Amino acid sequence: MNASISVITIPSIQAAPASQQPALWAKMYDIGHKLAPTGAIGSSLAFSYLATQAYRSSLTSRQPFYLFTFAAIVIPAIVPYTLAFMHPNVNYPLFAKADAQASGALETKDEGEIERLVSDWAWYNNIRAAMITAGAVAGVWGVVGLPGMAGGL
Repeated sequence: MNASISVITIPSIQAAPASQQPALWAKMYDIGHKLAPTGAIGSSLAFSYLATQAYRSSLTSRQPFYLFTFAAIVIPAIVPYTLAFMHPNVNYPLFAKADAQASGALETKDEGEIERLVSDWAWYNNIRAAMITAGAVAGVWGVVGLPGMAGGL
């Protein structure tokens, strides 16, 4: 989901006039912040279960355990990453611009800053997407293993 937001949704928002971007971004954020944490936590629970099963298994190497544990930690780490880096640097300023837009107080001079904030948000979001991808790859590797390497349940 995160990667598709940066690749599909953000360019669509950026195609709109800068004066409309804060409201479009705020709507996208409202939808995403309700879905993403649940998916991250659900994935973490699933990988935690797999890590527990891999640890208990005497039939496999310990590699799946480490891969599942990594996935169980890195995927939900998007939540503290968002709180620590995205909120203060891009989310709060974009919410302020959306509020200014809604009240009619958004000024033309704000357009350059809006465009920069939306671009910065996409960059930060790409990091979240990379975290999720790393966890997913580790999880798949733990399940199926790679040719010539220990792994797989």
